[in-house]
Amino acid sequence: MDILGKRHVEITSLALDGLAARHKAITSNIANAGSPDYKAIGVNFEDQLKRIIDTEEKKEQHKKDNMFKEDRQEYEANKFDMQYEDFRAEMFTSQAQSTGVNNVNIEREMAELAKNGMKYNALATLQQKAFQGMANVIEKGGS
Repeated sequence: MDILGKRHVEITSLALDGLAARHKAITSNIANAGSPDYKAIGVNFEDQLKRIIDTEEKKEQHKKDNMFKEDRQEYEANKFDMQYEDFRAEMFTSQAQSTGVNNVNIEREMAELAKNGMKYNALATLQQKAFQGMANVIEKGGS
């Protein structure tokens, strides 16, 4: 594993960005639970993140496959490949059934808020530990 590689840091950062956007959407839903005709919103980013990871894995495999070939060829991206800069958390309007004033289910939103918060905290902790490990290596010179 490449401890100083940027891949895991960038992917974790994108996931944190997506979770933060989802948090904002959930809190908006909770805040508007009593607003007439409000449509609950959500955020989807996992599919994009998976495509970015798949693209990175294809590139790595291509490098390995061509490592010792004299007639090496550059990786040719296909239309489904995504780069880090292509990542955009996608907001959508929920099609959930109406429970009266609007389609916000406050119990579901509160559960999603808790679940989203746990995911965010877990990823942030992993990211922090990775940076602490890198800082230890830099400060102590690996000893």
